[in-house]
Parts: sequence; C-alpha cells; structure tokens
Amino acid sequence: MIAVAGLAAAAGLINALGSLAGRRAALAAVPPATLALAFALGSALAVAPWWLASQARLLPDPWWLAPAAGALLAAGNILLAAALGAGSAALAVPVLSGKVVLVALGAALLGGQLRPSGIFAAALACAGIVLLAAGPVRGRVGATVALAAASALAYAGFDLLFAHHGARLGLAGMLPAATAWGVLCSLPLLARVRCPAGGRLALVAGAAFNGVQTTALVAAIILAGDATLPNVLYGCRGLWSVLLAAAAAAWLGHADDGGSGLGRRLAGAGLLAAAIAITLLGG
Repeated sequence: MIAVAGLAAAAGLINALGSLAGRRAALAAVPPATLALAFALGSALAVAPWWLASQARLLPDPWWLAPAAGALLAAGNILLAAALGAGSAALAVPVLSGKVVLVALGAALLGGQLRPSGIFAAALACAGIVLLAAGPVRGRVGATVALAAASALAYAGFDLLFAHHGARLGLAGMLPAATAWGVLCSLPLLARVRCPAGGRLALVAGAAFNGVQTTALVAAIILAGDATLPNVLYGCRGLWSVLLAAAAAAWLGHADDGGSGLGRRLAGAGLLAAAIAITLLGG
C-alpha cells in the first residue's frame, strides 16, 4: 500500500508540473497537435526499456486491448493539449482531477453496482468545476472545461482497462504496447505538427513529465489491482496545479494562470478534493 500511495501521489505532482510546462509551451505558440504528439512520444520513450522484457508484445491477449488503450491515451493527450491551448493549467488540471469520480463510476457500472456516494461525489465534482470556471479569467473558459472533461473521460477508460487486465499482463506486458499504439494513433497529427520557434524547453519538459507520470500511475494501478484508490491520491494534482500556477505566474507570463482569483480556484479545487475523499470513503 505504501508503494501504491507513493507512486500515485508522485504521479499527481509530476502531472501538475507537466501540465504547467505544457501550458507554457502553448503560450509560446506551440500548436496543440505538436504538444499532443510530444505527450505520446514522451510516454512511449518512458516505458521503452520494458520492451526488453520477455512478456512485452505489440498485441497482447486479447488482441484489441493494446490498440484500445492506445486510442484512449491518444484521445486524452489530444484533448488535454487542446485544453491547455484554450486556457489556464490552473483550470484544466483540476477539471482533469475529476477523473477519479469517472473511474469510480465506471468501475461500479462494470460491476453492476452504483453507490450513492459515487453520485454525491460526481455532484461535488461538477460544483467544483463550475466554481473553477466562474469569474473573470482569460482564455476560452467553456472550451477549456469541456476539453479537459472529455480528456478525463478518455483517460478514465485507459485506467479502467489497466485495472481489469494489468494484474494478468503486468506492466511490461501491457504498457509498452499501449503507448506504442498511442503513438500510432497520434500519427495523423503530423499533418498539423509544426516545429515551434519558441517554447521548446517547455515542450520537452512537458513530454518527459507526462511519460514519467503515466508510468508511475499505471504501476500504482497494477499494484493495487484497482484504478479508484490510485486515482484518489493522483487526483490531488488539481490542488498542486492551482498552487504551482500561482507560484509560476511570472514564468507563464499570464497573470490569470495563477494570481487572479486564487481563492476561488482553491475553493473549486477543494470541492474536487472532497469528491475524491468521498469516492475513497464510499468505496
């Protein structure tokens, strides 16, 4: 349990750092397609050493599993890159933190049982998202929230696939194949990829952080044999993102990415944290 908690909590912090770097790249005019492809490549490179394991296969059993996981990962990356291009990381990442509620609800639906606590947690998460989106902020607030929520849904499906098959296949048996298919599903983005004139360091940092956090979270899910508990700890990235964005407002060159409305954003992130806690206690 200590290993699961450590991996999931570390993944949450690393994800917040990666999203902040991604937002900085977006502010430097890095196209969303370039950012999404970098996210996919970062994940594939982070798990590349596991291809040396004997159980690593491009198409593990069942054959559709890795392509499906890769497609969900690619969709989540593309939607996240678009969300970071549309608005603040201090808004997008807390919305993404609601993924734990989606994971819990998905696990309950797959098991044929929907707990009242899950419904209440979902309501709290929605209230937190509304509070985060309220007030005067720069960027396309509605688009940021919608894209981040859709990204959370795609990532939730990715996590649930690992929760159901990860114990049987192991990290090496599933994650390298899933990230490889994620890159393959991202190749159509090449038509819109442009080499950025600026923000290259932020782009590389965002891709590297994304790869490390994906590996850490999936390892936690496989160790736990469940996607909900690791996502509870991972979901604290919403609070990290608000605090980090406030600390790095000058670097972002965008006062609304941290300083303005900090109390409101912390309150919204707090509601998401409450939804996370209820998901854990209710489960």
